[in-house]
Amino acid sequence: MKRKFSIFDYVLLTAMIVHIILGILVIVFSNDAFEKNNIFIGSILMASGVPSLLIFLSVNGHKNFRKFPYLVSSIIAFVIGLIFILFNEITLDHMFLAIGIFDIVRGLYEIVDASLEIKVNKLEIMEVASAVGDVIFGILLCIKLSEGYKNHLIFMGAALLLIGVKFLLDLIFDLKSHG
Repeated sequence: MKRKFSIFDYVLLTAMIVHIILGILVIVFSNDAFEKNNIFIGSILMASGVPSLLIFLSVNGHKNFRKFPYLVSSIIAFVIGLIFILFNEITLDHMFLAIGIFDIVRGLYEIVDASLEIKVNKLEIMEVASAVGDVIFGILLCIKLSEGYKNHLIFMGAALLLIGVKFLLDLIFDLKSHG
């Protein structure tokens, strides 16, 4: 018997939808005017932090530790977003470097977390693959791969879309593992 949707599932679904919508908005409005608009970029980052924070708060007890990356990601998104709004000298390159470093740390954390599991199944392998993807994505951000693009915001929008897809995969894997 498959388990019913929990509050966590609905929050995860909301996070997925929010990130995908934010990603699309950033790509659609990706032009020079918006790229130089720190309030727009900061607001997007702060908004992307809300679902992650809700994900962490929706899980209780021993599960909190496993969802620790969600809490950290929400705090980082909020802080970077706030800095963008308050300080005009902060650039997108600074943002990519900060997020890149965090992605590397989060990916390594998830790899270690998954490797501590006693059971190794297809779902765990997928989680490790996703974590490795985070590390690679973080490294690419740190070496400023975005400079090769005509517009930084398209890269940022694509990153938000990828996060939305990752949330969807997390939800599917979780449902299958308990189904």
